[in-house]
Amino acid sequence: MNNSEIESYSRLDFLSSKIRELENEKMEIKEKQDFVLKSEDICLFENGKYVDTVRMLYKDLLFLGVRTNNVEEVIRTCFQRIEGRELGRLPKSAFAKYMLHEARALVQIQVAQELLDGWDTDSRTLHSDGTSKHRR
Repeated sequence: MNNSEIESYSRLDFLSSKIRELENEKMEIKEKQDFVLKSEDICLFENGKYVDTVRMLYKDLLFLGVRTNNVEEVIRTCFQRIEGRELGRLPKSAFAKYMLHEARALVQIQVAQELLDGWDTDSRTLHSDGTSKHRR
């Protein structure tokens, strides 16, 4: 055998081992995927309250303009289309309305704190007032 044949065999051995490694990795991923798809319980509610992920999802959808009456159905529809599974207990529209009121109260508190503590007395504005420099 010459050097080129030896290199070809060693390259072939390397590629064969790489293929076996990738096939094993593929099988592991497939097993994990099957486990996730077969697991029926997705934890949305624990210790008497909805998990933070659900709360943040509701706030994000509300801030994006989804009506409080539609948030639950939007989440269910998206999850059904993407995952092909049904979700269990989700908050109703009353929870979405509460989240909206909570967010508004937090914003009002933040604005009040900024007005009292954050600015000097000469420039208390939330938005630009159109002046260029030195409030002129």
